[in-house]
Amino acid sequence: RNSRPVISVSTSPKGFSYLDVRWTCGLGCRFEQSREFERMFRKSGLKEFSRHMTFTAYECQKSDTETRKARLEAMKASENGTCLILAGKPGTGKTHLAVAIALRAMEQGHQAIFRLVSAMLDEIQATIRDNSDYDGLMRQFKTVPCLVLDDLGHENMTPARASYLHQIIDYRYGENLQTIITTNARTPEELCAWSGEAFIAPIISRLMGNGAWVTIS
Repeated sequence: RNSRPVISVSTSPKGFSYLDVRWTCGLGCRFEQSREFERMFRKSGLKEFSRHMTFTAYECQKSDTETRKARLEAMKASENGTCLILAGKPGTGKTHLAVAIALRAMEQGHQAIFRLVSAMLDEIQATIRDNSDYDGLMRQFKTVPCLVLDDLGHENMTPARASYLHQIIDYRYGENLQTIITTNARTPEELCAWSGEAFIAPIISRLMGNGAWVTIS
């Protein structure tokens, strides 16, 4: 009768989140809280194996200051809802950290969408070709609380495709929505050289206006 509940959230090895309610008298009960997360995960575009790409699972060597800094910056972006560009050569864990941000957003009840940049642009163009819901798809990418775009700099860019990406980034910047981008370029200058100064410079400026650029060697 005089006991008080102690509430905590835990995650199982399979990625299910639970709400634990323990009473000081020793009795307890567990309520599965995975249904809403599962609904958002199915809409996110993430693959099943992505469930394990958490901040905890991201390996940092004690002597590797860059990966430790990248993990810290990703966690800060996740906590504050700010933008982040994760840059560097393949195999450094950029996508892992970007996915970790998306997973954390959904754990906190905010929808996240993950796309390769090239795949997103293909998807948008397909709606025009097939005369399907272009406005609805663009609205989805513009307004989702957390948008993760993987591998910027290797898409087949045309003026039309560049326009779609600019529209999305500009809208999200104006609404202060979180956008996470990964790229194999090590510097903004290198990314501009790959994709064209006129195209990429405004995007970098928007994202860094509400976030940071972090390079992992």
